[in-house]
Amino acid sequence: MKVGPLKRDVLVNAAPILVDGVLKGSVAIIHDLSEIESLTSELKKARQIIRNLEAKYTFDDIIAQSTEMKLTLEQAKVGAKTPVTVLLRGESGTGKELIAHAIHNESDRKHYKFIRVNCASMEEEALEKALFGDETGPPEKQKGLFEEANNGSLFLDEIGDLSVDLQARVLHVLENQEIIRVGGRKPIPVNVRVIAATNVNLERAMMEKEFREDLFYRLNRLPIMIAPLRERIDDIEPLTQQLITKLNEDYGRNVKGVIAKALAILKEYDFPGNVRELENILGRAIISMEQNESYIKEKHLPSLRKHSFNDLDLFNEPENSEVIPLQDALDEFEKQLILETLEKNNYIKSKTAKQLNISLRNLYYKMEKHNLGKDVQS
Repeated sequence: MKVGPLKRDVLVNAAPILVDGVLKGSVAIIHDLSEIESLTSELKKARQIIRNLEAKYTFDDIIAQSTEMKLTLEQAKVGAKTPVTVLLRGESGTGKELIAHAIHNESDRKHYKFIRVNCASMEEEALEKALFGDETGPPEKQKGLFEEANNGSLFLDEIGDLSVDLQARVLHVLENQEIIRVGGRKPIPVNVRVIAATNVNLERAMMEKEFREDLFYRLNRLPIMIAPLRERIDDIEPLTQQLITKLNEDYGRNVKGVIAKALAILKEYDFPGNVRELENILGRAIISMEQNESYIKEKHLPSLRKHSFNDLDLFNEPENSEVIPLQDALDEFEKQLILETLEKNNYIKSKTAKQLNISLRNLYYKMEKHNLGKDVQS
């Protein structure tokens, strides 16, 4: 109901009072929905904070039908049982963060915090304060993420994008297990297990003096390679089923699976965005389905182009070929250009943004839009 001069939304629960079968009155309880909505909003924020401070995934959540992925998980399980720093390497969207979660949950630090920070998502000064703390800030905000993750794990995603100066500070933590806050002088001991991840070619970055050799060798004590999806075809079918289950929950649908012909199309695709792109493709397919349809068919799949940007010939298609909408063609052109520019620059985002003459923030947005990995985030 809406009550009062302000027409506030309320929920009213009323019950009659009966005495010997005779109605004597009623009792009503009025709940102010604005308060409920406020509490719900606070609960959502709290849950988001909790999700950021704990590892959500275990090795049981990771699909590994292919020989390549089984080997990766075996190495990761070894890493989980040892205190050594782990370096996860692989293309964007291959699942580096999932494996980082699983390593933490399998380790003796699982009852402490797991904190993830994206080294490519902040400017250098802000990232330095976030990692090491800020002595000049108010007391309740002086701690950095290394201190917050004490006794737990800190996942440094996109570590290949750290500046050389910050690389030196991270190396100091790994070697001495202590940090010095920005603006401070006193060393603060920390006990943190670092799990790092990158899709950058670190060997080439070292040759170009963009990544420190001493930090590389410190991180590379237990390197774990994660193969791209195009090299582990056996994982596509079980991954597809797992992702459909997740998407059903997200979209409120009851899709049961993918027909054989549609699955064959997926297995022939190169997936430059890897598992993240597979999820996007399936999501778009489910959105295009009618409510009474239970299986994804070829017609539901978005256009999957296998050729590279250099091979795109949007103006000389055969006359009988299917004409795609202009916006789809522009999106495909943009996606391929960004992907190949990233590859030329060894996935160093700052260089890519400069070469494309766009801001770094805009590059992140476009990579997320085309599922090339804002996690770049990863």
